[in-house]
Amino acid sequence: MNRRPILKITLVAGAASLIAALGGIAFAHGAAGRMGANRGAFMKKMVSAKIDDALDYAKVDDAQRTKIHEIRDNVFAEMEKNRPDPKAHMAQVKELFLADKIDTARVAELRAERQAKMEKMGDLIEKALIDAHDVLTPEQRAKVVEYAEKQHSRWHEED
Repeated sequence: MNRRPILKITLVAGAASLIAALGGIAFAHGAAGRMGANRGAFMKKMVSAKIDDALDYAKVDDAQRTKIHEIRDNVFAEMEKNRPDPKAHMAQVKELFLADKIDTARVAELRAERQAKMEKMGDLIEKALIDAHDVLTPEQRAKVVEYAEKQHSRWHEED
């Protein structure tokens, strides 16, 4: 059996999920460039537009769209609640680094805290992906993957 098409579909679906996740993480971190206080709102709007474009392409019905929007809104809300404070984190790291003797236990603690938050966000994205999968039909999921491939090919050469 030729696994290449399955592998490609899996990779593209993974890439689409990763793009959505990175957009969400960028939103959570407020990393939308130099957009001031509106950067989180900008990322939300941008990610939402891409989701809606994919749903339009897949021809979802209103009930499905509503469920997907609920999933999206839950992801945004959880990311907002878990948004890190980069200034506070940098202040802690700076204080540790400038000390005469570095507190290795505190460094490990900070790392563990960051890893726990990242794992929590990863679990959130994984659940959203599973929930969205359950909302869409196999044909619609194929259309979403096709849409993601088209979007991906706009910015990247074929491998």
